Amino acid sequence: MSDRAKKIAALRDIADLCEASPDLPVPDVADYCVLSGTDIDGRAEIGRIAEALRAAGRSVRVSERDQHCAEARADEYRAFYVLRRSMAKHEAQSSYQDVIVVDDGAVFPEAA
Repeated sequence: MSDRAKKIAALRDIADLCEASPDLPVPDVADYCVLSGTDIDGRAEIGRIAEALRAAGRSVRVSERDQHCAEARADEYRAFYVLRRSMAKHEAQSSYQDVIVVDDGAVFPEAA
């Protein structure tokens, strides 16, 4: 069985589980993150996915939100690509996380 076939089977299993378990939360959308080395390639892949969705008879919205990511959305399926500029900003902001120590015994106002 190919990796693609295994992933589709797993999605069907999850759908069956959600249907059989009414107390289990169900996500609003199935997300697919496009991994690409360049914004040009990432945007091109979003365009290719949009065309595949249209070919399958789906109404597709393609957008670029807040210069953050490009996405194609059809019903409950969303493919997105995070732009390199946004990823670099996130990585820079996260670079300090190993030097910040939070007191485990701290009490926050909303928890009091």
